[in-house]
Amino acid sequence: MTIGTASALLGGEAKMVVTAPDPHPATPPAADMYTGQEVRADRLDTSCEFSRATEGGVARLSISITTMRKIEPEFAALLDHCGGNRVALKGLGNEAYRCAKPGTEQSAQSMIVGRVRNRAFVIEIALGLKKADAAGQKKLSEEVEFGAEQVAGNLF
Repeated sequence: MTIGTASALLGGEAKMVVTAPDPHPATPPAADMYTGQEVRADRLDTSCEFSRATEGGVARLSISITTMRKIEPEFAALLDHCGGNRVALKGLGNEAYRCAKPGTEQSAQSMIVGRVRNRAFVIEIALGLKKADAAGQKKLSEEVEFGAEQVAGNLF
């Protein structure tokens, strides 16, 4: 996702921090980026956070990408972050779920967990404002879904 897209989702100019997570536990730390002629996808795993100061605090958009070696158990573990309250989304990667995260009194938030083949993604938007009303939460859910579409499209 570009910083321009993230800024639009957060309602103004955002800052970006990109972090390459530790390699998969089964991957030796000094492993090469390439195996033969192929790029190792797990070496492309990353997370990024976009943030923007607002009157009510800090608005954040976070995205993480993970390569799964065992899709079913690893994706199930990611879905555990949603709790039991999730809704399947059609046409977004191979599978994706909107997590019912109502937020806190300090922040309205929305999250989607999905996958494209063996690449999982988690995208979350948390606005630095008080808990959103129903219309605000709907708009926030639409924004995180748009962001998830961008991420899934880039993973295809």
